[in-house]
Amino acid sequence: MLAVVARPAHADDLQLWATAVAQGPIGGQGDVRPFASFELQQRVTDSLSRPSLSVIRLALGARLAPDVALLVAYHFQPSYPADRAGFDEHRLWQQIAFPLYRDPQRLVVNVRLRMEQRWQRGADDMGWRARAMLRVQLPLARLGKAVPVLWSEALLPLNDTDWGQRRNVRQFRHFIGVTVPLNRHLGLEPGYIL
Repeated sequence: MLAVVARPAHADDLQLWATAVAQGPIGGQGDVRPFASFELQQRVTDSLSRPSLSVIRLALGARLAPDVALLVAYHFQPSYPADRAGFDEHRLWQQIAFPLYRDPQRLVVNVRLRMEQRWQRGADDMGWRARAMLRVQLPLARLGKAVPVLWSEALLPLNDTDWGQRRNVRQFRHFIGVTVPLNRHLGLEPGYIL
């Protein structure tokens, strides 16, 4: 899956988030099917003039049903802010994803719940953050295989840290886009994040 997202970080800034995800089974038979996932992401900011951060995610998961998955992962994120020295963030996270409603011909509603443990080099504290995403897909016959997608995600810091995470600072992301399968193994999901 390749996702290309334009996002305004501020009213006067346009960003581009480009993500490539590779995922596949790693063996196993029966009811639980293990899989691995690898993700690369590059974000470009300041009206598309410079890279602001990169993301590398490695995950191991298990499918308990075709659309129910548990994951554990490592996340590495070097950041390149314009106004201070660059820094690296490391995360461990655990996730469950499952459907709330599934009618592939009319409507699919999925939930993703994630707990992150975050730390930065040179700091002492580990930050805990919960993330909850609701994703809606609306198959429309007149669009062919393309499917409109809407999602909303809440990012909720659970503690204060010496590197800057604040418990009372909530972040919300809202996405509108379309998922386009290019073939059985490859898709594209362009859209816009508010």
